[in-house]
Formats: sequence, C-alpha cells, structure tokens
Amino acid sequence: MGNRHAKPSGRHNTTRKHTSASVSSRYIRCLLETGEPRKFTHEAAFPGSAAEHAFLPRLWATRRVGFLLDDTLYEIVDESCRSAAGACAPVLTAAAVLRILCSHEGEGPGEGIMSNTFGRIFRVTTFGESHGPAIGAVIDGCPPGLALAEADIQPQLDRRRPGRSDLSSPRAEPDRVRILSGVSGGRTLGSPVALVIENRDARPADYRELRDVPRPSHADFTYRAKYGVAAPSGGGRASARETAGRVAAGAVAEKLLAERFGVSVVAWVSAVEDVAWEAESPAAVRREDVDATPLRCPDAAAAERMARAIRSAAADGDSVGGIVTGVCRGVPAGWGEPVFGKLHAVLGAAMLSIPAVKGFEIGSGFAGARMRGSAHNDRFVMKEGGLGTDTNRSGGVQGGISNGEPVVFRVAFKPVATIARPQDTAAYDGAPVTLRVSEGRHDPCVLPRAVPVVEAMAALALADAALLAAAGR
Repeated sequence: MGNRHAKPSGRHNTTRKHTSASVSSRYIRCLLETGEPRKFTHEAAFPGSAAEHAFLPRLWATRRVGFLLDDTLYEIVDESCRSAAGACAPVLTAAAVLRILCSHEGEGPGEGIMSNTFGRIFRVTTFGESHGPAIGAVIDGCPPGLALAEADIQPQLDRRRPGRSDLSSPRAEPDRVRILSGVSGGRTLGSPVALVIENRDARPADYRELRDVPRPSHADFTYRAKYGVAAPSGGGRASARETAGRVAAGAVAEKLLAERFGVSVVAWVSAVEDVAWEAESPAAVRREDVDATPLRCPDAAAAERMARAIRSAAADGDSVGGIVTGVCRGVPAGWGEPVFGKLHAVLGAAMLSIPAVKGFEIGSGFAGARMRGSAHNDRFVMKEGGLGTDTNRSGGVQGGISNGEPVVFRVAFKPVATIARPQDTAAYDGAPVTLRVSEGRHDPCVLPRAVPVVEAMAALALADAALLAAAGR
C-alpha cells in the first residue's frame, strides 16, 4: 500500500511520496460530538494528484470523505479544523487511520502497516530489534489449562541461539526466556502469554560503516524505501535475531499440539550448497537424530561434507545457502480452511516470512510438475486407522486440507547477504562504493540455526489450523 517502490534519491532523502505538503496537512477527525459530518467533495477535501493520495486507496475507491468503523464515525477534515476539534474530538494523522483500516480489513496471517502478527485464533505478535534491549513475543488465543513453564520453551531457544559452533555467528547471546504473563500455577490462563528475551551481546557500533550503504540483497534499502526510516544497526526487524521470538512462541505451540492433538514437528538440514541428503523415510526422522551433528543433518557423512562447504565459504569471506526439510506427524484429516486459508498456503506463508527464505514446496513440489498424473497420484488404501494413501506425493495435504498422512515440506534458504568479501555496489546517494563489512557477526550459513525456526513456524501454523478446525465443528 502506498508508493512502495519509491527510490531514495540521496543519502538523506528517505521521505515517501505521500508525506508531501499537499497531503500531510490533512487529517482524519473522529466525530464524537452529535450531528452530521460536514459534507464536501473529493477534490475540495484533498486537492492534488491521484498519485499523492494512493496511500488511502480504500477511501478514494469509493470517493468517500467520511466512513463508519465499529460504530464510530470518522471524517476527513482540513488542517484548519484541527484547532476546532477540541478535547472531545481527537485528531488522527492519515497514517494512523491507515493503520486502523489495515488492522480491521487486513488480509492473510498478519495485518497492519508492518505485519508482525501471525495466526487467526492462535495469534502471535513478535517484537524487538536485533540490537535493541530485548526481543520477544505475545501469544493471544492460547487455550487455558496448558501446563507451561520457561523450561518448556528454553530447549528450542538453545538450539537456535548463536555462538555454539564455528558454523554460526559468534554473537554470544544466552537467550534466556522469561514468561511475563498468561501463566499462573504452571498453567496458561487463556489470557495473553508474554515472552521476553533480553539482548545481552548487542553491538550497534559495529554497523557504523553501513549507515550510508545498503547491503546488496539485504533489506536495508527496501525497509528504508517503504518506511522512510530503518534501524541503524543489525538490520532491525529484518535481522534473523527477530526469529528468537518466533521460536519461543513456537515452543508453546508445539506443546499445545503434542498434548492436545498428538502432533509432532521435526525439521533437518537436507542440503547445503551442492551437498544434499534425502531421508528414505522422512516420517521416521527423530529430533535426536537431527541434533546428533552440529549441522543438524541426520546423516553424519553428509553433515561433514556440508560443514566443509560452510567452512570453505567462510574462509573466502563468503556464505552459502541450502534446504531445510520438515515433517509434521499425527496431523489428522480435516485441517485447513479453503480456499485462501488452505493448509499448505498458510504453511507456505509461514515459511516465506522467515528471513533468507526464497522457496517453499510441499510433497512432490516442483518435481511433480514433471510427472504424469498416473505416476503422481497417491492411491487410497485401507490402513489400521482408516483410509490413507500408499504414497505421499501430496505431502499430507489435498485440496488445501490435511489428509491424515505426514505433512512433508521443504524450505529453500539463500546465502546470507552480509559477507566479509568486498563488494562493488552503490551508496544511498548513488555514489559507487566498495563495501567491506569489517565488523559485525554474521552466519556463513543460516541452515543449522534455521531448523528450530522452521519447526516453530510449522507449529504456529498447525496450532492455528487445529483451533480453527475445532471452532468450525
């Protein structure tokens, strides 16, 4: 929404088009007093070009200057009316009203200007920046009575945290989680569960050399283009540090799935650069098999080859990407909300929201596009628990609804954007520069630490799907 593709023309020019003078002087006033709103035309209310008004498309589409929302009447008024509004009629900037509109009419798993919330019933909002005082998550919609303690959450955070091997960032964060609310006597209350993780090893000064130069293939430029401002260090919300909040919330979702629905989630590294390993039976892979190697690949020989590829890239000041495979066991038939809330669509959205993710496939994925239907179809057979399939090219989902087979998917991660190797690029003002990232702590490959993040997002998607399915019965 808005001019998302506006390019800053200079180092300090990060203002978006919709903040031009002809628009910024207009406000939305909440009419709390009795009486009809003042009537005026589209042109009289907002003189200027249509492009200048693109940040309020929902209003312009209907050519309205007033609108009703939750039984509250709002009206677009001129700057001159602001002083007349009085204490009983608060004034909201146009940006604030856009937030109201998006929060009530948003689409998909997240809503709002910066979408930090995932889920419809089991809703998780993450917060915090890479080099701020803390990060965390708030879970709204967790059912009451679930046994929950910090010890249930900490193991997954320990698997994600940096500094545990030479294959990851040396940033030394203890990542100790604290439960601030929503739990009493060891059980959830049904109220929001707030989780916080303090940043203990933040070093914002390491990013001084990046203030004037966007990192190639990083979110530095796009965040600045969209919001007109960006976190001065560490990538802010675009940093992989943000995923700690997801992992904490995902651990709660995993506990809910295991105890209430008998569902488990496990993921592992199946490829790094050109080194790949395919499990013969994905449904048989256990988390203890995954954690047997620092690479989080269940096959020791493949894990060693992957580790060599990562170390080689790091020695060259470079980075590598790869693939994480995930399997969700025990998912019953019937989860998923067609047509736009299909289970694989929600899982795809969950995975593609993870930093550095470039691709998602489920079941046969893209390979299935090269097969004939007679070879691809999963035949139905009678199993011990009822009707099932003899193969699982569908990946446990048909028509957007789980079919009772294991849900199997793969997630592709690009090479880390921030590398030590010098790169010829351009500064925000367009001047050619050679970027040398001499400071900061970055993963040469995100794959080993991405495994619990993938598990967390799968658990959050499935927990929400489970509660939606239960609510629909």
